[in-house]
Amino acid sequence: MSALALLSAALAVDAAPATSASPVSASLAALTSPLAALRARLSPGPAGDAAGAGPADPSAGAAPRAETIDLAASAAALGVPPREFERRVLDAPTPAHNWSAVPHERRDRRRLNALDSWMDARATWYGGKDGPGPDGMSIYTGSCGFGQNLGNHFVSAWQTDGGYDWGLTDKCGQCYEVLCVDGHTRGLDWSELGPWGGCVEAGRKSVTVKISDSCPCHHPNVGNKRWCCGDRVHLDLSYIAFDAIALRHRGVVDLKVRPADCGKQGVVAFYQ
Repeated sequence: MSALALLSAALAVDAAPATSASPVSASLAALTSPLAALRARLSPGPAGDAAGAGPADPSAGAAPRAETIDLAASAAALGVPPREFERRVLDAPTPAHNWSAVPHERRDRRRLNALDSWMDARATWYGGKDGPGPDGMSIYTGSCGFGQNLGNHFVSAWQTDGGYDWGLTDKCGQCYEVLCVDGHTRGLDWSELGPWGGCVEAGRKSVTVKISDSCPCHHPNVGNKRWCCGDRVHLDLSYIAFDAIALRHRGVVDLKVRPADCGKQGVVAFYQ
């Protein structure tokens, strides 16, 4: 999982935690260069990392959504002028995935049931198509020991009160549907990080992931202490699972979470 320095204000992308298998040296190196890490996070990912053949994305072909970013606040958090921030960071293209190969389902909104029956949670992201992400944290080195036998790349780490190699998650192999929502962290006027939303379709778009790793609180980087120490349920989603429901440059979003059938791992659902 990522270990980049925490941004307040609009982006807040550089505080994602390290997994139990994360190299500490990579984490510390990332902390020394938040702007470089942020640029790396915004770099395009290769295609072909989808879950497998399935129906085309119902939203495919739609015009890209305009994204409003508070440049002044974000630039101030990085200590650079807004114009320089825009030139050096926001000119990077959106990460690319082969979404046409990812199974999608349209579901009746009534199937959400009462959202208060879901767990409140939060998510960051880590990893990349070949395993490691921009800072070296790999989806293939999770504490559950699955290696590359993940089923597909739609996986996640789960927050624990453990450390680098102890007190790790007991949820290995369980699957959860995660729905991106506006909430305590961002997207509402009273949110910790302000009203800048991070969801692609808040309260409407979900993805099912399998737990393959731990996000231990007592890990020697600031990201874990910020996100994984139990103030609320926290998942560190794989890069593609996060991108399915959220805007990567936001870095952290709120979730609603409920147990799911692992036969649905990698399915992106639209509730309408």
